[in-house]
Amino acid sequence: EEKIRYLAERSSDDPGAALRSYLEGYLTVEHVEDRSWGCPIAGSTSDALRASPEAAVAMAKGAEETLDYFTTALGSDAAAIRTLAMAIGAVILARAVQNDSVERILETAFKAVEIELNCAGRARFAARAE
Repeated sequence: EEKIRYLAERSSDDPGAALRSYLEGYLTVEHVEDRSWGCPIAGSTSDALRASPEAAVAMAKGAEETLDYFTTALGSDAAAIRTLAMAIGAVILARAVQNDSVERILETAFKAVEIELNCAGRARFAARAE
């Protein structure tokens, strides 16, 4: 959540580029292996929802803020949902496996995410040209 706020505050010129940079760091082996500092959505959603109503509200707030930022950066709610779901799902899956599949999962996810980022970039460029 803090990283998303940081990006949102500093990415008004090109939110797509800031999101790409964020995802390049998010979809890494280092992030997957660092469970203590990683994404709370990928690491703690189920626990937060079971813990208390306050924890559930905090998790929902963070998830909604993250989705809002992705929507702003990509220019489409549908693209934001696809991208965020792909990134979070890839991290969860990569954390679940105990073999060489981790890098393959992350690389495959980033390629899919890149398609969304590239489509959003083309759409912003076309909108500016009009």
